[in-house]
Amino acid sequence: MCGIAGIHAWGARRFEPALVEAMTESLAHRGPDDAGYTAVAGPGARPASWRPGEPAPPAAARTALGNRRLKIVDLSTAGHQPMTDGARWVAYNGEIYNHLDLRRELERIGYAFASSCDTEVVLHAFDAWGTDCFARFNGMWAIAIYDQRDGSLVLSRDRFGVKPLYVHRGCDALVFGSEIKALLRHPGVPREPDLGTIYNYVARHYRWVDGGAHSFYAGIEHFPKGHWWRIDAAGNVVEQRFWALDASRLDESLTDEEALERFRETFCDAVAIRLRADVPVATLLSGGLDSGSVTAVAAQLSGTPVTTFSARFEEEGYDEGRWIQALTRHVGADARFIRPRPAELIPTLERMLEFHDEPVCTATWFVHWLIMEQVAGHGFPVILNGHVGDELFAGYWDHYLYNLADLEDVDPARFEGEYASWRRNHGRCPGEYESRRDALRAGLRPGEASADAARDHTAVTSPLLHAAAHTPERPNPYGGRDRLRGRLHQELMYETVPAVLRPEDRNSMAFGIESRSPFLDYRLVELAFSLPGHFKIRDGLGKWAIREAMDGTLEESVRTRRDKQGLVAPTAHWFRGASHDAVRDVLASSELAERGLLVQDEVLRRFDAHVSGAEDHHLEIWQWLNLELWMRRAFDRPMTSRAEAQTLRGAAQ
Repeated sequence: MCGIAGIHAWGARRFEPALVEAMTESLAHRGPDDAGYTAVAGPGARPASWRPGEPAPPAAARTALGNRRLKIVDLSTAGHQPMTDGARWVAYNGEIYNHLDLRRELERIGYAFASSCDTEVVLHAFDAWGTDCFARFNGMWAIAIYDQRDGSLVLSRDRFGVKPLYVHRGCDALVFGSEIKALLRHPGVPREPDLGTIYNYVARHYRWVDGGAHSFYAGIEHFPKGHWWRIDAAGNVVEQRFWALDASRLDESLTDEEALERFRETFCDAVAIRLRADVPVATLLSGGLDSGSVTAVAAQLSGTPVTTFSARFEEEGYDEGRWIQALTRHVGADARFIRPRPAELIPTLERMLEFHDEPVCTATWFVHWLIMEQVAGHGFPVILNGHVGDELFAGYWDHYLYNLADLEDVDPARFEGEYASWRRNHGRCPGEYESRRDALRAGLRPGEASADAARDHTAVTSPLLHAAAHTPERPNPYGGRDRLRGRLHQELMYETVPAVLRPEDRNSMAFGIESRSPFLDYRLVELAFSLPGHFKIRDGLGKWAIREAMDGTLEESVRTRRDKQGLVAPTAHWFRGASHDAVRDVLASSELAERGLLVQDEVLRRFDAHVSGAEDHHLEIWQWLNLELWMRRAFDRPMTSRAEAQTLRGAAQ
């Protein structure tokens, strides 16, 4: 696990190699164990490499790569990056979980290895199979490979965008890095807010932010997940997608036993390969079905007591202690806990924004930050999480409605049974489904009257309202024929999963921790989307396949839970309690008013109504608070000093 940065220029553009060192060092938290840089003057030229404390090469460069390394596999110096095979150089952030299998395959066809790290596997796999190697990788990655023979650069990002990669495309150079702060060290990269993204964040929903190309900075984009680019020495770009779900695959002939066996085999292997590390591994445990399943299987496979990290809350209705204790007793885990301190919310959030570079989606990630701080303090560089079980096997409340709409069309008898079970198990009101049926059939979210219904214009100013907000393109390969799978696909590729992956990465990497997601194993994703709805929702309960497959492995009371909680922060309570005055001071500030993005009178009206208990605006309050604190850090207090900015500007000439 690492952080990478780089510049690839063409035409007459050249730059001082020290510039890429400055970009890379802004990512030191991602890779505290090692660092290296490589620069080259152009095709056919001999690259020059150096390490921190050594002078950068004096010759102007055309391409340069930088890497900060977190040692997880092969703790020796043999894993130093950028790594070369004599013809190519690679800077890589991530983990290829099937690297041992690929290594054996490469050895059979004649490749020799000087290390046991997966970086060398990436390098030889690219030599052997070219860009086809990316489809063979099972893992998370952002990879840059420079070929010194023809001066081309290849960039690639994993299927789901677990590992971040940002790019700025100028007229004569491509600048890229694991985090936005690295790109902003380059004086040619603009430091301007993307008003369309800000609008989506505060007037729509945080789900509208991370699924597309735009970041919160104009001119800085997310590299597309599941793609690779080849940029030649003249700046021409070839782009190709190497993975997409096969929407035509639906295994309707599977028996229950066959489906469960496929799930067990795939899930257990997904956990097993994510336990591979030369450092201690722990799990993040919320008390729910997904993280509990990961923890139980990890304990079973490792054969030694697993260490778990969890949050406990004082507020009624939010604490998962009962379930966490049942799970940890069941597997004999070494359970460790944090209790969030809401009075520290704002100073902690200001610290978080230094690492996130963009506003944070929900206050849950404040709690997650505190957990990661403890994980690092207890000496665990790797942690497994239970993210994405809901998006694969239908765990959210509205998934039942999509499933009912599908069944009503094709299987009326099963519809009646599922409808009754859903109401009984979850205490749903009569007529709730019927009132949302028209929206579902029109391709809208349950309860929406139109595609514009979710927008909140009353708290944003006219300039922001007319900032030409971009609506991310979100193709649905399932169309209207399979509403449940279509909804899950939207969440996986564009909404909830991208909204989780960004803060998960920033929080964990801020403390030099590698966070791994077994449910995002692409084999498990493909399996889940090939299963008909009755393997996901049955008898009025979601995630049927997980529940049944974990029978005998997972603690029984957790396996059969009907409610769903997860790691959810009691933000509504916090804004009425210890954080009240500090939050209102930010929202009432002259800085917010003069920024001209939010209607301050309406913001304060809603805040006061929330504090009084008359209304609930905790999500909007969190977003307004984040936006203002981020604007202050990003644009009111420049990241670099004037002297440093002048030095970097000169290096880019």
